[in-house]
Amino acid sequence: MTMMDQHMEGIPNVYTTDDLKVDCCVLTQNSRYVVTGSASGPPQVWDMQTGEPYKVMNGDELGCSDLHLAVNDTLLVGQVIEDFQSAETTKMHRLQLWNFVTGEQLEMPAEILCSASCVSNAGEHIVAARATPQGQSILVWDLVGNQLTREIHYIPINSKARVSYINITPEDRFVVAGFNNPGTDQAYFMVFDLAAETSGVVQPKYITFDAKAEATEILNNDEAVTGTRKGELIVWNLLTKMPVRQFSINATLEGDTGITTFPPHDGIIHDVTLSEDRRFLVTASQDRRVRVWNMPEERLLHTLEGHADDVLSVVVSCDSEMVVSGSWDGSIRVWRIKDGSQMCWFTSNIEVLQVKLSRDKRAIVGLGERNGHRKLIMMQIIRNRTCAPAVYTRSPGLSPSSPMQDDMLP
Repeated sequence: MTMMDQHMEGIPNVYTTDDLKVDCCVLTQNSRYVVTGSASGPPQVWDMQTGEPYKVMNGDELGCSDLHLAVNDTLLVGQVIEDFQSAETTKMHRLQLWNFVTGEQLEMPAEILCSASCVSNAGEHIVAARATPQGQSILVWDLVGNQLTREIHYIPINSKARVSYINITPEDRFVVAGFNNPGTDQAYFMVFDLAAETSGVVQPKYITFDAKAEATEILNNDEAVTGTRKGELIVWNLLTKMPVRQFSINATLEGDTGITTFPPHDGIIHDVTLSEDRRFLVTASQDRRVRVWNMPEERLLHTLEGHADDVLSVVVSCDSEMVVSGSWDGSIRVWRIKDGSQMCWFTSNIEVLQVKLSRDKRAIVGLGERNGHRKLIMMQIIRNRTCAPAVYTRSPGLSPSSPMQDDMLP
């Protein structure tokens, strides 16, 4: 795919082989490679410029998921699957480390079964939700020393519930862990203070929402925001576990002199993302809209419209110049934050579940699904006024009606 200062044009690579069942991906800091986790063995590394496989991490596992790069991209962290039936029943996978440079697996001093993990902001620790026959816990693993440094055991509200969302505050102090309770499908959140002295088993205090647990973002060291199934954006305090306020849209209706308040969205909020500089919050919803909010004022800046179905994923470029969105309608759209204009779109017959953007903004990676199979989409981006020749031929990728033509672009 070719992107120009005023528009984008070109053909992406869509991997449609049924053998490639991609579940997750992570991009390197240097914007050269994407690492994929799938039900087809250990992690695979792809060259984002050529779209070709680069290398495969060592290992005999059946699959892997929840991948992270850490310690300046020298280590790859993930969860490996050794028994699909057991993994599907327990939702637990084994934590594993690789030397990302050599591809070698690192020997783990203990077996850690976990359901979700995240890398600390300092980049040298992994925080994971662990479960054993003895109970559940939140642990901190030192990646450099390859050893356990902290573990907080807690009493779960439901022994069958598994943490699916985990994140940590900017100062690496508070861990937010969330899950959807199997009995009610309500989102439950717990907060653990890594600076606090604890002994024994902790009884966490929960805050609940009618929401998808993953539709949550940490705003700062004190607050998080969760998007609900009713389209609300609720800000809550990490210490008190209490709601403190809601985002809203204020408008004056035609023929009315008063101000009417509306919720941020008209349906389920699927994704909530904060820009790296914390100046913008972007939300994606069932109502087919993407909304950009000024932060910390929490004021609506743009409503981005163009998708024909649920918008499932959004990502903001590291310099806050653009937003990329992916939808059930099979399209990936790129927008300017400055004025809310659409720069281009790519469309396919694959439901786009997740989108990622390289730090240099030269590649977009998407995960999609078709007929129950996960697909990988890679698009190369070039910023100039000359269309680059098509590199990939495996899939046409672009719809004949796509507006990515010179006479149709802004």
